[in-house]
Amino acid sequence: MNKFFRTLAVAALAVFGLASCEDVPSPFDLPNNNGGSEIVSVEPKGDGSATNPFNVKGLTQWIEANESTAKGKEVYVEAIISSIKSLDVSKYTRAQYYINDTESTTGQFYVYNGLYLNGANFTANDQIKVGDKVLIKGSIDQYNGSFQIGQNSTILSLNGSNEGGEIETPVDAIEKTCAEAAEICKALDDNASSVETFSITGYITDVFANVSMGQQSFWMADTKDGGKVIQAYWANLPEGVESFTKGSKVKIVGKLLKYVNNSTGAVTAEVKNADVEILEAGSGDNDEPTIPGDATEITCAKAAELCAALEDKTESTDIYTVTGYITETDGKISRDQQVFWMDDTKDGGKVFQAYWANIPDPTKALPVGTKVKMTGKLKRFGETAEMQNGTVVVLEMGEGGDKENDKDDDNKGDDNTGSATLENGGFESWVSATEPTGWKSASTASSAKLAQSTTAHGGKYSVEVEGHETSNKRLASQEITLEAGTYTFSFYAMAKEAGKAQVRPGYVPVTDGKVGSYVYSDYATINNGDWTLVTYEFTLDAKTTLCLVVMNPKKSGYSDGKAALIDDATLIKK
Repeated sequence: MNKFFRTLAVAALAVFGLASCEDVPSPFDLPNNNGGSEIVSVEPKGDGSATNPFNVKGLTQWIEANESTAKGKEVYVEAIISSIKSLDVSKYTRAQYYINDTESTTGQFYVYNGLYLNGANFTANDQIKVGDKVLIKGSIDQYNGSFQIGQNSTILSLNGSNEGGEIETPVDAIEKTCAEAAEICKALDDNASSVETFSITGYITDVFANVSMGQQSFWMADTKDGGKVIQAYWANLPEGVESFTKGSKVKIVGKLLKYVNNSTGAVTAEVKNADVEILEAGSGDNDEPTIPGDATEITCAKAAELCAALEDKTESTDIYTVTGYITETDGKISRDQQVFWMDDTKDGGKVFQAYWANIPDPTKALPVGTKVKMTGKLKRFGETAEMQNGTVVVLEMGEGGDKENDKDDDNKGDDNTGSATLENGGFESWVSATEPTGWKSASTASSAKLAQSTTAHGGKYSVEVEGHETSNKRLASQEITLEAGTYTFSFYAMAKEAGKAQVRPGYVPVTDGKVGSYVYSDYATINNGDWTLVTYEFTLDAKTTLCLVVMNPKKSGYSDGKAALIDDATLIKK
């Protein structure tokens, strides 16, 4: 750390030397520094307490003297906003900015994802500006070796005033139940938001994402066991609340959005970046959903018959509970929902479709052979009899696998069916913190730096694949030899940070330790906080030694070149 401050001081002196030379052209003038004529000398002051806050010089000197214990320390800092890195309330409700003892950007100190006055969210892009005097309360954090004021710091005073920080529910917010809000979302255009602001009261039925930048995602319904009716996507944690809890009664405020996943086609009714008021704390218990008392219990065959009598693209008025076995899954899982087919027997066909059914917590996926009860309204979609967003109760867990191959165990193992050829697809086994077992090629196919991540789709770990602004980076499996045939390579991917991100699945033949030409599928767009299933089908005309690869592309109009998370990879031969 001493080296960091010495380097900073040398850089400042070097810039000052340039500014004092008459031959230096104007682009080298000192920015935001009283016209570049002189550097103002500031003495360190304060002890970081509420009654004697640090200035920036005092804060940096204190950190230098207490480097090993500074992280996590709550401090008060009185300073001037010297530059603003990010403040866009159309996307986020927190600001990233720098503070200093003057408006100079030399020696400024970073404030990461800070809140507005009195812990309120930012609601306008002009609520702070360069030159504003602020009193901040926050905790010291460290990222990539640099100290900063961590997320959720609070501005206690802005230009001598602490008024205007509290945000109340807008007077024009329309109060709706979760069910009513979901119906309104259905009528919106794909990926379109409502014009109106809504206030929705209900219970948290599932929390499905880790806390990130003071936000977390959850599902809501009008009852504690009501399933996944409407989603609060990256909702804002109230001040003092570390995470949302299942069973809590909450009020969320924001605009409705009909979200359609471009990769999977999943449709979700949601409110993005909602403000949340906790009305009643929940216990977090994972209670099994109950079947509504007015639901009519029917078979899969009866459900198909009733759907055939409906008008195309219309739903039944009544609620039904359909009992049967999962006979086929199509690999589509998104935000704790899954698509599968059902019939009245295990070896039946595709009689009735569960379209984005809600997977009960803590189940990650429902395999073929599982006996379930699914409750909701019936719908006819063309020739398909289905139920959208049904609530599922598992009666008997299946073992999965292809029905035909299950009949003859002697056919398994030798033809590379299943995921046996792909070692450690769940990334649970690690040689070291930077090398997952089975995912380091002997050739040049592996080009990315890897890291173990505890943000997982399944199990405890996933693999973090580095991003780079100027070059593509690849996660590659160890070399494997496959017989001629058609294969499906699948995995789940998620952007580590918010922003534009993509991944590209593929493979590369390897001969005598040297790679051939890379063969790729299309790019798949991925998001932060949302695991996306990526699938690539390819055919080999002959026995081939190859590495499976996942490309994390460089910075472009479609990617920020940031890290991606990969988990639960499988390789299946048809």
